[in-house]
Amino acid sequence: MIPAAIIQLKALPRLSNGKLNRHALPKWDCANELKTHAVVPPQTATEKLLAQLWQELLGVTPISLTDSFFSLGGDSILAIRLVSRARAAGLTFAPKDVFLYPTLAGLAKVAQPVHDAGEVVCR
Repeated sequence: MIPAAIIQLKALPRLSNGKLNRHALPKWDCANELKTHAVVPPQTATEKLLAQLWQELLGVTPISLTDSFFSLGGDSILAIRLVSRARAAGLTFAPKDVFLYPTLAGLAKVAQPVHDAGEVVCR
């Protein structure tokens, strides 16, 4: 794994017994630090729904069309949760689609409405 960022400290915080004081380490808000581009707001209903789901799962706001699910803190488990929540909200796409189209714009293009008969769409 490659870290998203490295924070340089003058010294590691220690407890009186010499152990690392993990609670004294600086907090880093990775989602907001990684955003260096302009926010392109979602336009279509599908994009808006996916953006809302991303906000709930990732705890990041605002979500831009060019944001990558994984750059904002998503992982394979959250991708499965995204597929499940999207299906409950009326959209269907395969878990592999989150990996193939990790941006909000890309995923919105492959997401399809859930069929009324309850059939699962496989690709």
